[in-house]
Amino acid sequence: MLKRNKATRQKLIKDIIKKNSVKTQDMLLELLCKAGINATQATLSRDIKELQIVKISDQQGGTKYACSTNLEGDASSYRFKNVLMEAVRSITPAENIVVIKSYPGMGSAVGASIDMLHDEQIVGSLAGDDTVFIVVKTKEEAKIFAEELQSIIEQ
Repeated sequence: MLKRNKATRQKLIKDIIKKNSVKTQDMLLELLCKAGINATQATLSRDIKELQIVKISDQQGGTKYACSTNLEGDASSYRFKNVLMEAVRSITPAENIVVIKSYPGMGSAVGASIDMLHDEQIVGSLAGDDTVFIVVKTKEEAKIFAEELQSIIEQ
């Protein structure tokens, strides 16, 4: 019975998020309650994590919850693109290194996002406060990699 309740609750959570602009967990709890499902904030937090629900920017400049399955790619892919779009100031290939300038404090986030790609052409990366060095095998790969990252930012 408990498993069925969890499955029912999680299905309802996804439905609510798809049909409403849910900005907070409190709002989601309220909508669940109106649908006849009582849950605690802790349970809701676990459900959000299990369902890979993410926060995205909305058209009003705020944030709202979204099911990662509704986004292009998976949740980590979405987060990767979001970090690049929000944090990167410039991308410059230099020989077999791609130099990425970010806003202060965002270098580590950019570096971690790129490391999550597990791209075979990346030999290694080094992230500082506002600069990331991505080492690739050849000068040509650096140019291609820089162009690919730039196209993501310009979307």
